[in-house]
Amino acid sequence: MSSPPAPGTAGPTSPSVALTNLALRRNFFREAARAMSSTAVVPSAPGPGPGPSGGPGGGTEVIQVTNVSPSASSEQMRTLFGFLGKIDELRLFPPDDSPLPVSSRVCFVKFHDPDSAVVAQHLTNTVFVDRALIVVPYAEVFHGSIKAAVKKKYS
Repeated sequence: MSSPPAPGTAGPTSPSVALTNLALRRNFFREAARAMSSTAVVPSAPGPGPGPSGGPGGGTEVIQVTNVSPSASSEQMRTLFGFLGKIDELRLFPPDDSPLPVSSRVCFVKFHDPDSAVVAQHLTNTVFVDRALIVVPYAEVFHGSIKAAVKKKYS
């Protein structure tokens, strides 16, 4: 007779459940890339500070926010970053209505003004809900759209 798993540990997962979870995650990233397909990001005019290669200028108006609490909503993120400037677009992955269980979320925020994105980086290590946020400029948009960058990163 086998004993039940120790408290705090996961029990055995059937292969079909594991494959279903894998398929859900793969479909999620495909949907995320598809959702971003209508978003074309054009690099902004050179701004203050070093660019992605360490040279002068080359700011972006898009930031990536990681370590977002699973209980945070798009509206909460919009409220938090909306104080810094006008938001053209905000995408939270997985979306609010996603059935996927996640331990963390990621948010992309496109500001109208690149200076707002620079200021937003100062929110790094700010505890929001129950996590310290990590805010970085999303430099990959210099080479195309957010969709292509997300697809490249997660495929």
